[in-house]
Amino acid sequence: MKRKTLFIILSISIMVIGLFSYNKVNSNVNATPKEHKVIEIGATFMADFDNKQILAGTVDYIFTGKVLENLGEVDNFAYPTTQFKVEAIHQLQGNLPSKEVVINQYGGHLKEEVDGKTIETLYLFEGDPLLEKGKAYIFAANKQEDGNILLIPLYGNTKYDGSAVNKSGLLSEFEEAVKNPIVSELQEKVNRARK
Repeated sequence: MKRKTLFIILSISIMVIGLFSYNKVNSNVNATPKEHKVIEIGATFMADFDNKQILAGTVDYIFTGKVLENLGEVDNFAYPTTQFKVEAIHQLQGNLPSKEVVINQYGGHLKEEVDGKTIETLYLFEGDPLLEKGKAYIFAANKQEDGNILLIPLYGNTKYDGSAVNKSGLLSEFEEAVKNPIVSELQEKVNRARK
C-alpha cells in the first residue's frame, strides 16, 4: 500500500510534466500532421530510479520475463497505455498472480482528427520504447488498486538477453538491490502519512 501511494504521487507528477511537454510539442502551429506521428512525453521522477536499490524499495514486483503478445491499447489510464502478455521467468521480488501476466506500459497510439483527417499518433515516454514481442526484460512494476500491473516508466523494462554476461552483471545488480532495498525519503513520508 505504501508503494502504491508513492507510485500514485509519481504518476501524477509524470502526468503534469507530460502535459506541459505535450503542449510544448503541439504548440508548433506550422507543423504538418506527419510530424505528429511520434510524440515523446518528458518526465521527471521524484526518486533516483537509476539506483536499483531505490527502485526495489518502491516497486511491488521485480522479475525477468519474455513478452509473448501485444494485447493493444487500453484507455482506463491517464496516458495512452499498452497491454502486453508476459511470461514471468524468474521472480526476484513480490509474488505475481501467475506465470503468465498482463502488464501495462505507459505509451501507445491515439487517433486524432486534424483538419478533417484521422491521424494516428504514438505517444511514448522519452527514451522508453514500447516492449517488443519475443524480447526478454527485467521488469519493475507495481500492482494497482484494480489489480492491474503497471510498469515504472523508463525504469521498469530493462532489456535482458539471459547471456552469461547479463546474468553475472545486470541480473546480479537487481538481485542485490532486492536484498538491500532503499526506501526513498518521499516513500518514508508517504509511509508516515498512512500511519
